[in-house]
Amino acid sequence: MAAAIKAVSDSGVPCYFIHGNRDFLLGKRFARESGMTLLPEEKVLELYGRRVLIMHGDTLCTDDAGYQAFRAKVHKPWLQTLFLALPLFGAQTHCRANASEQQRSQQQ
Repeated sequence: MAAAIKAVSDSGVPCYFIHGNRDFLLGKRFARESGMTLLPEEKVLELYGRRVLIMHGDTLCTDDAGYQAFRAKVHKPWLQTLFLALPLFGAQTHCRANASEQQRSQQQ
């Protein structure tokens, strides 16, 4: 994935990234390797003469209290470091369990 994005970036197309609900662990290293610029959670920019706000929609899911609690936890740097230290199997197991819990929460 990083190589494909890097090819686009190297061709002169600027590539930007805002973290969302499933890619919150992508960090500076991935951005550097892929030639992307990481943006903050909310970014105001000038587009065709107008100021616009860009953001990932997961921050707007305010009725989903379970997801917002999860989001607050997983954006903590110390927890991300701990998670990335897990063996791949442990990380995958945790992600599957969390996805199932999110799905149940959304169905209620």
